[in-house]
Amino acid sequence: MIDVGQRIREHRQAKGWTLEKLGSECNLTASFLSQVERNQSSLSIVSLETICEAIDVPVHVLLKEEETVAPPDSIGVFVTKGTNKDRIQLASTAITYRYVSQQSPGSIIEVLTAEFPPGHRHPLASHDGKEFGYVLEGQVRIRIGTQEYLLDQDDSYHFAATEPHALETVGKSTARVLLMHEIRA
Repeated sequence: MIDVGQRIREHRQAKGWTLEKLGSECNLTASFLSQVERNQSSLSIVSLETICEAIDVPVHVLLKEEETVAPPDSIGVFVTKGTNKDRIQLASTAITYRYVSQQSPGSIIEVLTAEFPPGHRHPLASHDGKEFGYVLEGQVRIRIGTQEYLLDQDDSYHFAATEPHALETVGKSTARVLLMHEIRA
């Protein structure tokens, strides 16, 4: 498994930053960041993106064993084969992520699938950009602001991610959701 916490520590230290400095840059506590760096606390993809923005490192750099950007073909097309998609689990979180597409230079969206186990409740969060989700299987309840929506397979959502939002699985089966969200280019 990829040691994301160690990679965060390496990039933070390369900038000469303390945990307190990183915490102030990404609005997270130094104690939480310390636990993340030691893989003693789970980290949501949103928190990871916030940390990556603060240390100026693309998320995929922290999550991949190898460089994820293959040279495009002669007309600039990037193709990602299913066998090249690593499963990513951040610390002790129950969610498993899988990148669907490569991160190419100048990317403005990130595409991944998230597998949420039965009974999972993702906490309320907000972040920059927009978010899109498409339920591939299972059933989820998503809360966006004060509204709640029950979504089944083939349902989708799209909203400004600055709005507080949370997701939970419904029923006794795993839910898989295709996620797309804006990233900085």
